[in-house]
Amino acid sequence: MERALDALVPQWVAADWPFQRPRCLGRDITWQDWLALPRAS
Repeated sequence: MERALDALVPQWVAADWPFQRPRCLGRDITWQDWLALPRAS
């Protein structure tokens, strides 16, 4: 199930959500790196 979701969810997000560069915490970016990103204005 996890492999199926790993394949499906990024495709779904890219197709249906207006994010320029979606990332999954804990997989694509660490929490530490996430917290270090500048806040959106």
